[in-house]
Amino acid sequence: MDKNTIEEEEPENIKNEDWRLQAITTLAKEFRGPSGHVSPIGSPVIQMGQVHFDGNVLGFGLPNTTALYLNLSHKFFLESQVYVQSDFYKKNNPKEPMIYAKSDLEIFDYLEKRIASIVFAFTALESFVNQRVPDDFVYEVERKDKKCVEKYNKIQIEKFLNLDVKLGEVLPLVMKILSPRGKTAWNGYTKLKKIRDRLIHIKTRDTNSHGVDDDSVWHELLDKKSPNFAKQAKEIIEYFHPSGGFRPRWLKKIPF
Repeated sequence: MDKNTIEEEEPENIKNEDWRLQAITTLAKEFRGPSGHVSPIGSPVIQMGQVHFDGNVLGFGLPNTTALYLNLSHKFFLESQVYVQSDFYKKNNPKEPMIYAKSDLEIFDYLEKRIASIVFAFTALESFVNQRVPDDFVYEVERKDKKCVEKYNKIQIEKFLNLDVKLGEVLPLVMKILSPRGKTAWNGYTKLKKIRDRLIHIKTRDTNSHGVDDDSVWHELLDKKSPNFAKQAKEIIEYFHPSGGFRPRWLKKIPF
């Protein structure tokens, strides 16, 4: 059954389901459940998870992890903006250019939210790529010394290849489209990767005292012009799912 048709003809009783669901589809053939109940062709199907919980078995609709991480990133960015808009600093002497944070609590909370937003945006992209690579896909690339061709199966792609290669080379082959390298979406991704790497692999130059002209990760985090990286991560995802073509349900219904 064509995926575009499924998305366009989403049954009325599932249209209001949460946008972060992993997948909603319809039955391509009649299905008889363990209880004997028969579901006809076209019946809506939601992927379910089951876990032991408080001595019972908890059943729930499986979430799409990319959607979860993007939503977390967006939420933390909006929460950090509240601090920016409230001017969390004070000026002790009107004649001096120096300003001070009104409280360590406020600035630390702000920094935590900005860091979380960046890390979750990057993690969303990692989740997206790993989900989109088919189980039977093999990535082939000539080794740098040109002596042989290296082959990576899905597990090896997830484990050994960095996100640059996955987004710039592997996924374009999977999706049969041009690489996003050099595009506007790729520029946003490289900015996200740079600040994320700097936060994850934090160096002492960022944790020590700084002068006003010193480059530090704190300067980047406190920049009021810093973009919403959740939207930049979404932009490169949309590159692989342009409007007019098939889009996962969560991407069609994402609220930002």
